[in-house]
Amino acid sequence: AMLLRRFVVALLSVMEPPLIQGALTITALTGALAAHVLCTPFINPTIDVLDFFSITGSVLFVLAGMLFYPSVTAEAQGKICVDGVGGCEAELRVREIVACVVLAML
Repeated sequence: AMLLRRFVVALLSVMEPPLIQGALTITALTGALAAHVLCTPFINPTIDVLDFFSITGSVLFVLAGMLFYPSVTAEAQGKICVDGVGGCEAELRVREIVACVVLAML
């Protein structure tokens, strides 16, 4: 199961659109987390807890990558987007949505 999870994450890491890549990776890791909680595959419960936190950390890492990705939209390529700067409205909106999703998951 662990090798399958790593294979799926490695396979998803070569996809081109970064937000789709991140969303699919979070979906795969959430499924792996649910399966891990239901099956508790290790004999030692301490290792189960360790793997639970490992998968959770990976999900949070991918969410942070989606939130802090330099340019999500094509209009913001090569710009630093802050409030009040023209041409970055869609970029800031996408980041706001991702931040809300992260907060909702916590």
